[in-house]
Amino acid sequence: MTHVETRFELVFPVADVKLFINANDRTHWRVRHRKTKHWRGVAKLMASSARNRGGLPLMERAAITVWFTFPTLHRRDVANLYPTAKALLDGVVDAGVLPDDNDKHVLGPDCRREPGKGPLSMRMVFEPLDPS
Repeated sequence: MTHVETRFELVFPVADVKLFINANDRTHWRVRHRKTKHWRGVAKLMASSARNRGGLPLMERAAITVWFTFPTLHRRDVANLYPTAKALLDGVVDAGVLPDDNDKHVLGPDCRREPGKGPLSMRMVFEPLDPS
């Protein structure tokens, strides 16, 4: 598995931390579905737009990391935000950037926290891998 030197990214601003899908939440399935549909749609739109501008190529295989930025330094468990990262990845697949989100085509997505603080956002980083 060889990394190609180029990286690509999509940045998703977030209006409110309550929009995240948290694995610890015990919300009604309809609320969870609404959030999943929102993030999947946003990711599809942004990935399609980036593809059309030439900023995001089609990839056969990629390592994906989703970086979360928060406005405070409170302790957080970003691994619990995996359902949000998964919804974003599904939207990227819907846009045709990757053929599928199975382990043949995707390594990750890994959830990480940006050091420091900043505007609430998510940054999805794609590192193309040699297909193997």
